[in-house]
Amino acid sequence: MARLLVVHHTTSPRLQALLEAVLSGARDETIQDVTVLARPALVATAIDVLGADGYLLGTPANLGYMSGALKHFLDQIYYPCLEATVRRPYGLYVHGDSDTTGAVRAVEAITRGLGWRRAQAPVAVLGDPSREDLQACWELGAAMAAGLTPVCRLTWSDPGRGGATVSPHTMQVPRPRKLCGASGVHQPPCRRDRAGADRDPACCRPVGPVTPACVDQRINDARGPAAGSAGTGRAGPGWP
Repeated sequence: MARLLVVHHTTSPRLQALLEAVLSGARDETIQDVTVLARPALVATAIDVLGADGYLLGTPANLGYMSGALKHFLDQIYYPCLEATVRRPYGLYVHGDSDTTGAVRAVEAITRGLGWRRAQAPVAVLGDPSREDLQACWELGAAMAAGLTPVCRLTWSDPGRGGATVSPHTMQVPRPRKLCGASGVHQPPCRRDRAGADRDPACCRPVGPVTPACVDQRINDARGPAAGSAGTGRAGPGWP
């Protein structure tokens, strides 16, 4: 089973809200065969990193840099993991009061040294997280976890915040485009043609020949009738 390691330094209610949104997306029940392990940056070790297939990092922006805790984590795992984790995918979310540029740049410099692949554009949040910010974090977690599923063969691109590309077909996890349900949570529309044929393959399921499956529809189904689908009735992610 694939493993996604979430390493975070959570020092405020704002960062806690972002972390919860990320974990909610990563642990969505429609994503199969992926274990999500969350570790504070001061607790995570090289053993955790070596045992994971992908990484999601979260940090505040402190004085134009990442947090000292996340820097400590990256310092201690750098050489023990340098050769063994090359080309593994990672994602990043950052919270700041006025700017996150320096923090993002610092993390990217170290992950380039490690040889990790940026699977998602960083989600950068300033001030109080909006519903859009929380939805972007949810999508970040969901896309990172879905990208590790054994039935998917991935080639990541970087089409923008909250986007990822999956091959051999093309699937993008878009930014939300409409409001759904009483909570006002955004959700992407299901990309199906009018005849109901799947046109948005997120996973390539080995059922006879490789067959595309519509992950957007699965997400809509999981969010239930309030999201405008004939789904299972399960509530989707909702944040205040």
